[in-house]
Amino acid sequence: MDGFQVFNRSTGDHFTCQEGQSVLKAMEQRGLKCVPVGCRGGGCGFCKIRVREGDFECGKMSKVHAPPEAVEKGRSWLAGSTRGVT
Repeated sequence: MDGFQVFNRSTGDHFTCQEGQSVLKAMEQRGLKCVPVGCRGGGCGFCKIRVREGDFECGKMSKVHAPPEAVEKGRSWLAGSTRGVT
């Protein structure tokens, strides 16, 4: 199975996320609850994560909760993160 491995250091959960799929959708498809979930669209900031390793792309997210300088430091939302997040 192609994709990228996502590992949650807090819970020990890990799963595969397909390219182009949001990390939130991959997490929910596996029945995992690694982080709290709110709006599922990147607007509320509930599913904020920090990417420690790997590349990721941010989709639409509220700039109130995810200003560009925060994204550059690896902060993103599960709802808006796609690609190789590890």
